[in-house]
Amino acid sequence: MRRSVLVLMLGLCLWSLGAVGCATDPVDRAMARSAGAVHDGLRRAQLETEDPQAFALRARYNPCRCPAPDFEIYLYGAWRRYLLEGDEDLLAALQAEAQTLELNGHLGHLALRGRFAGFDRTEEGLEFPVFLVESYEISG
Repeated sequence: MRRSVLVLMLGLCLWSLGAVGCATDPVDRAMARSAGAVHDGLRRAQLETEDPQAFALRARYNPCRCPAPDFEIYLYGAWRRYLLEGDEDLLAALQAEAQTLELNGHLGHLALRGRFAGFDRTEEGLEFPVFLVESYEISG
């Protein structure tokens, strides 16, 4: 009798641990942790590269259907979306030239000269790094 009570209690303990452990999928937890770690790492790297001196980076016009920025900058071995800030006339000319190239089917090479300027949010609340554009060049 005593043995069956111990077996029953052990079984209930194991069952309760299994029920609690299955409440959240381990893969989902791992993915959330890793995504957070990658985001934090990129954020730290971005802040470390904010230098008062301007430099040039490769960029491309790549509009998407979501409310993300239309321009991407090649940095740390990958294309990442950036909010571009700077002189309104300069940014309007850049946007117009990039759209014209896209409409004509040309994939022009774009070089942005400027500096990083932290992070900002879109109207929808999405956070993106900011690149302060001082000048640009498009070659085709």
